[in-house]
Amino acid sequence: LSTLGWMLALKWTLCPRLVPGTKWEKWSLTWLRITLVQDFADPFHMMYIVLGLFSRTPILNAILRVLGARVAPNATIQAELCYFFRDNLPFLHLMDIEEDVLIEHQVILYMTTSDDEQELVFTCHELFLGRGCSLLSFSRVGAGARLEENVTVAPRSYAQGHVPANSAVISCDVIDEKKLKARPELHELLVVSLPRLPSHH
Repeated sequence: LSTLGWMLALKWTLCPRLVPGTKWEKWSLTWLRITLVQDFADPFHMMYIVLGLFSRTPILNAILRVLGARVAPNATIQAELCYFFRDNLPFLHLMDIEEDVLIEHQVILYMTTSDDEQELVFTCHELFLGRGCSLLSFSRVGAGARLEENVTVAPRSYAQGHVPANSAVISCDVIDEKKLKARPELHELLVVSLPRLPSHH
């Protein structure tokens, strides 16, 4: 509870109120405040214990909601990576995770983009995961992505932009529902990869 209280106080007192599309430059006051929140979010390294105890439980979802994220109670989040709280703490209020979403281990959710090659200007974005989406192990989701319902992101794949409902992301390619039906081997691969009952997806 003390760790959660610290993170809440840090986020709401030090971090600026960021809205989608907010831009800031490196070394600016906004950048400094965001960096301080990220660096001091877990000074006593208690999040390892929290994640170990509550990963894949509604309690973890409740903690995320307290910190500002919109997370359905029955979403399944296996967030061993402390960055899920630490690096994303300033942006959790831009995260929308709907019912029956599955986020497996080692998944990375990006909340910001760099507007130049030198990475001197940054922009924060919303992230939407629709009902029944599955982000499988080691997959990544780009900042500003909107995954409609029942999207599966295959292991080690990268989803970005708008991904239509009932499709899959394999590598960096979006495979729509029609293509999945035409290529049963892809569909079977995804079904085998899903670590849950088929009725959940």
